[in-house]
Amino acid sequence: MTNTIEKPRAQRGRPVERRLSEMLSVVFALWRAHGTTNPADLARLLGITEGRVLEILNDLANGVPAKSDSPSEPIVSFYSLEGSRGDVCATAATTHPWRLRLTTEQANVFADAFDLLGFEESDPLRTEFEDTFFPTRYIRSNEPLDSKVSAEAHHALVACARSIVRGTRENDENTEVEQPPVTFKYRGENDTLVKTRRLVPLSLRVGDDGWLVDGYDLDARAARTFRAEGMSDVKLEDKPVRARVSGAERPDMGVLRLTCTPLAAKTVLSWEGAVAAGENPDGHILVDVPYFRADWLPRHILALGCEVTFKDRDPGLSESDSPSAHLRAEMRDTARRDLDKAARKLANYQSRK
Repeated sequence: MTNTIEKPRAQRGRPVERRLSEMLSVVFALWRAHGTTNPADLARLLGITEGRVLEILNDLANGVPAKSDSPSEPIVSFYSLEGSRGDVCATAATTHPWRLRLTTEQANVFADAFDLLGFEESDPLRTEFEDTFFPTRYIRSNEPLDSKVSAEAHHALVACARSIVRGTRENDENTEVEQPPVTFKYRGENDTLVKTRRLVPLSLRVGDDGWLVDGYDLDARAARTFRAEGMSDVKLEDKPVRARVSGAERPDMGVLRLTCTPLAAKTVLSWEGAVAAGENPDGHILVDVPYFRADWLPRHILALGCEVTFKDRDPGLSESDSPSAHLRAEMRDTARRDLDKAARKLANYQSRK
């Protein structure tokens, strides 16, 4: 499809606001798909000259490039009808969707957001967004922000965002979501080893420590929050899964009741969320402990040895829902990993002797 309007010499003297209103009037005249008109009819309708109508049609047909080095695109695409008196037929409604563009102030806010997310100015996704929605010939009127995230954290945020936009709510109460999870390696503040996590991201936000990802941890079966800067090897899975929507972190496996010697109880009661629950006749202290992290709690209980025993605070739970059963399995796995690591170190040491 080609535009065949020839541009006459520009006319001078009309106020800018009048020229804009004339262009808008021509746009409205060509609003419907396959709307047909001609310069003479438009000139009589709007009270302007046919030369001014041809100038407007030319501007609509050629458009204004978003940047000086980018090709222009038609604001309205149309063609001349053969054998007519200059009739033109508009096709904009079916071939070129109308573009809504941001104001300069709004574009500045989006530019700050791109900076905060770590998108370089040359990033293809950013340039495509700017070319589509920013004002034509946009000039940024505020200072660019320094990059706030690393390349790895930027990749994590993009992967989590792609997961979120592909999610669908599974019921009217919005308590469940179905979307593809992300897998990544992560070492929490209370973890001694890097572990692979599997998360359904639910929201992204900025905290005191940078970008945070809130979501549902499929292994912990509870809400979790991760720092984007600590996420590595992030991959977005293809197959969606169901997850519970929650805005607050909860103990992933419930609450454990620990029976501690008086000396061990002083240590246990210093743990986050630990609450004294009474005392046995033999002098042992009962402490309820939330089971938040699969790596932190097993190691700390292992370190206390026979000074501490544990059981479910809530009796009658099935094996799959039992915090104590989960903890015993984690303790076995943790001890096995540490023993294997120690054996490898000993073997390496002996091979060097």
